[in-house]
Amino acid sequence: MGIQPSDYEAMKTRLAVKNRGHEKFTVPIRDVEGELHRKILDWCGQQWPRWKAIHSRMDKRTTNEPGTPDFVLFAPHGAMIIECKRPGAKLSQEQQVYHHELRLLGWRVGVVHTWEEFIKWVSI
Repeated sequence: MGIQPSDYEAMKTRLAVKNRGHEKFTVPIRDVEGELHRKILDWCGQQWPRWKAIHSRMDKRTTNEPGTPDFVLFAPHGAMIIECKRPGAKLSQEQQVYHHELRLLGWRVGVVHTWEEFIKWVSI
C-alpha cells in the first residue's frame, strides 16, 4: 500500500507546522476549508487584545467528542463557537446534535462556509 505524491506533499505541509499559534498556521492553498481556518486564526491574532482560539486539528480525526466544533473563540464580548464547512458541505449528524445541545446551554454557535460569512457572523 502506497501514498500518492500529492498526498505525501500535503502531509509534509501539515507536519511542518510547528507553531500552532496564530502567526504560522499554514495549509495547502487548494484546501478551501483549511484556508478559512488559517484566515480565522490570523484574524484573531490581529485583534487587540488578541482573541484567543481553541482550534481543532484538521490533519487528524478528532480525539474529542464526535461533533466538537472547529473553533471556540474568546472575544471581548464573550465566547463564540464556530464550525467551518466547505461551500456546499453539511453538518454531520453528530455536529448537528452537538450544536443543538450547545445552544440549549445558551452558547452562540455558527456555521460558516466563507470568509465573508465569518466576518458577518462575528460582527453581530
